[in-house]
Amino acid sequence: MRDSKLEADEALKKIPEIERMINNAEQTTREAQDSLEGAERDADAARELAELAKNIAENADRVSYRVHPQSRGKPGTVREIVVCL
Repeated sequence: MRDSKLEADEALKKIPEIERMINNAEQTTREAQDSLEGAERDADAARELAELAKNIAENADRVSYRVHPQSRGKPGTVREIVVCL
């Protein structure tokens, strides 16, 4: 019975360290979740900017075609595109 009491006392002494480990794990989990949410927002913003850039490029291609129909799908000069806008 004395051994059981000693083991129980030793186990009780470990409780604060176990609680610290749990708290650290919870904090690390929250930080990781915050980082993932930030990364998701950044990815969404990048996707929106890529879509905008694609639309601008497509519009520039259409405008350049009006300036020089044979230029469809080929790079034109900025001056030609701006004049049409």
